[in-house]
Amino acid sequence: MKEKNNKMYVLPLILSVLIVLFAGNVMAGTCTFVNPGASATLNGVSNYINITTTAAPITKCTVTAASVLSGGSFTVGTFANNTNVSVNGTFSVAGQRNAADWILTATCRNTTATVDTCTRTALKIDSTVPVVTNCLINGVTAANGTVGSSDATFACTIKNATTCSAYWHGGTGLAFASTAASRSDMSLNAITMTTTYSVTAGATATANIKSISDDNAEVYIACSDGLNTTTGTTYTVSAEGSTKAQKQVAVNLQAGTKAFVPEVQKEQQSKTVIVVIFLLMATLVIIIVAAVYYKSKK
Repeated sequence: MKEKNNKMYVLPLILSVLIVLFAGNVMAGTCTFVNPGASATLNGVSNYINITTTAAPITKCTVTAASVLSGGSFTVGTFANNTNVSVNGTFSVAGQRNAADWILTATCRNTTATVDTCTRTALKIDSTVPVVTNCLINGVTAANGTVGSSDATFACTIKNATTCSAYWHGGTGLAFASTAASRSDMSLNAITMTTTYSVTAGATATANIKSISDDNAEVYIACSDGLNTTTGTTYTVSAEGSTKAQKQVAVNLQAGTKAFVPEVQKEQQSKTVIVVIFLLMATLVIIIVAAVYYKSKK
């Protein structure tokens, strides 16, 4: 009898669990981002959001945002239902980090449980522009100057950027990477660009200039946030005693010397001719005077 009573208690419990599970399956729906649209660009303080779901009723959806490139994340907001199957509202991205890989994730609930989650990928936030400042060459405020035989360190402070490149002016860009990259004339130190957002002073991007040719004497760093690009100031560097300008001066001086020598020689020759003529005339005068004097004695 006791066993029978136990079965009578267990049966309603099992039925209750099955009903809850069944109800959950019935309520489960698929939520969808209507706004923002695919690959949309977000900026400012008033961006529209609209999410729909096939499940009902929906009481609210909580939305978060994250970006791998910028390393940023924030809570977009919690939006109450507009109808049983949709929510909408506005949100701000002012001051958020620029990047083109932002993802919005929505978690929609009824009064007791999560009904569904959905995402909108590849969104762009365009709130700032990259900044390239405080450039140094060998630790000194960058200015046009001379680089000796040792490597020159070219560094700038970077803000609001996800990627940077170092360039020879008019040449091929050398991209910063997670590990140092190198070639014969310039090597690039590793940099984690996400720190440009979390550090107030910005991050330091560094390139080592290893050798300089006559045609590669100007360098600069350009940075991008995936939407905007900022090009830093171009600085001229040169190897001592071997720049094109110095070589050209030497060539000019040499050419000038070669042109100068014949002129000097001509001038000296003219002076010599005059002296010879003067001496000949003086000799002739002396002979004439001597002949006259000798004749007068007779």
